[in-house]
Amino acid sequence: MNSWILINVGTTKDGRIVPIFEDRLRSLGQWLNVNGAAIYGTSPWVYQNDTVTKHVWYTSKKNSQGSLDVFAILLHWPDPGKFYLSSPTPTQNTTVTLLGYDTPIKWTASAAHAQGITVLIPAIPFNKMPCNYAWVLKMQNLVLTIINKCIQFKHNCIFSNYSYVYEIFFNYENILHVCVSTLYLHRTMCFF
Repeated sequence: MNSWILINVGTTKDGRIVPIFEDRLRSLGQWLNVNGAAIYGTSPWVYQNDTVTKHVWYTSKKNSQGSLDVFAILLHWPDPGKFYLSSPTPTQNTTVTLLGYDTPIKWTASAAHAQGITVLIPAIPFNKMPCNYAWVLKMQNLVLTIINKCIQFKHNCIFSNYSYVYEIFFNYENILHVCVSTLYLHRTMCFF
């Protein structure tokens, strides 16, 4: 679930960091100061990226109330107006905020689909932008989505009359479930 990043910054022969590398490291630190909530202590969400809107990636984390916060990382700033996220399913209590920006972001539920939200992005002056790249929307109080997409494969034993079916899937909290079914005995064992 957790990821690592290795950043190699070589020094000059007298032990100094080249100014361009120092600038990149400071920019990374400034971005993490604003958007670190979408990185530190997070797990993948049930959807890795948005399938309709390109360059949107998701992470998630349980908040202090025990519910799930979902973060949408936008690699391209959308034009002022609106854009559609196909993966989240809102409730009446759903809130959307842009990390580092004080005003809540307005949204509407998708009228054409069972899930998805249309996010209404205000025209934010450049000097009020929370960062210069990879902006993060924090969504709270979404419908918990359970993905029952199973990886299923069958194994026939050579030396017996048993046939096994294995089902492997993850639930909304990314907990691995493995179920083994024997077709001969019609029994199922699940490991959670």
